[in-house]
Amino acid sequence: MPLSPFLSLRSRRSLAAIACLLVLGACAREIGQPLEVDAVDRLKPGQSTYQDAVAQFGKATRVKGQGNRIVAHWHYLKDTDGGTEYDSLKILFDEDGRMVRIVERLDSDDEEER
Repeated sequence: MPLSPFLSLRSRRSLAAIACLLVLGACAREIGQPLEVDAVDRLKPGQSTYQDAVAQFGKATRVKGQGNRIVAHWHYLKDTDGGTEYDSLKILFDEDGRMVRIVERLDSDDEEER
C-alpha cells in the first residue's frame, strides 16, 4: 500500500527535495586519479621513462607528438562542496621515451596559496 496518502503535502515536498539533492550529488564529476607530489618528484629527467610515468599515474589523458618527441598530459578533476580540486601534469619525453622535463605542473592547492 502506498505511503503517499498518509504523508502531508509538506512531507511529500520535503521527500522530493531530498531525492533531488541525492540525484544532484550523484552527478559530481571525478575524472582521472589524483597525482601524488612524491610520485612526480621521483621522476628524473634523462632517467625516467614514459613507462615509469604510466606506472605512477596510469594512462596519460592526452599524448601529443612534437617532432620526434611527445608531450604526455595527466589530468585529475573532482567537484567538491568547497570547489573543484584538480591536478595537471605535462611531461616532455624524447624519441627514446626518456623524460626530458616537466612542461607544466598545476594543482588546486598551489592556486589557493597565492
